[in-house]
Amino acid sequence: MADDLPPLPVSPRGVRRALIELDRAAGAARRGSLLARSRLAARRVGAGLHLDVHPTVVVGHHVVIETWHETRSSVVIGEGVRLGDHTWISMRGGRLTIGRGTDVRRGVTINCSGVLEVGEEVVMSTGTHVHCANHIAIGDWTIIGEYSTVVDSRHIRTDRDAPIHHTTSLGEVTVGRNVWMGAKVTVAADVHVGDQAIIAGGAVVTRDVPAGHLAAGVPARATRALDGGGSAPDVRADPGS
Repeated sequence: MADDLPPLPVSPRGVRRALIELDRAAGAARRGSLLARSRLAARRVGAGLHLDVHPTVVVGHHVVIETWHETRSSVVIGEGVRLGDHTWISMRGGRLTIGRGTDVRRGVTINCSGVLEVGEEVVMSTGTHVHCANHIAIGDWTIIGEYSTVVDSRHIRTDRDAPIHHTTSLGEVTVGRNVWMGAKVTVAADVHVGDQAIIAGGAVVTRDVPAGHLAAGVPARATRALDGGGSAPDVRADPGS
């Protein structure tokens, strides 16, 4: 019996190759489990869920795609996307598209009742929260820093006897191509961030940021135009950062 077993890899390269293959097999099993669990959960609450997940998508541990009661939602996840551990996707009658090669890192939360379009090779860093009630588009190659929030709606102040969470105004958010958002950035509704802009960590973006500009502060403002690339700006030297 022992003679029938394949030889164990003995070189470091062989060990690495074996570990990669084991990780791929485990990821495929988690992907299949995620699809089955998500579809079953949707049926249990009378919801419709269209799931199109590319076979190369890598699924971490404890990833959840939930669907709200009696809604109709669509999720399309492209080739080579990585869904990190504890990713939570809450579909509330919306349409979510995640483009090829995007890295959704640990603890990302997505609430989608609108149309959310995430481009190719985007990095959604640890703890990112995206709340899409109407329309959010995030361009290719963009980096969203750790514990950042992107939201396309706002609550309107009410009389003292009216609950504020029932009064919502919807907007749109567009984050351009090749944008870098630092950690703990908040992008509010009705904001357009132009291509190749950089948003300093901790900024609260409530107005448009021109393409190729650095924005910093609370509320954020564009502090200067950036050069053609090749170096990172020192955002600490900018007023309001």
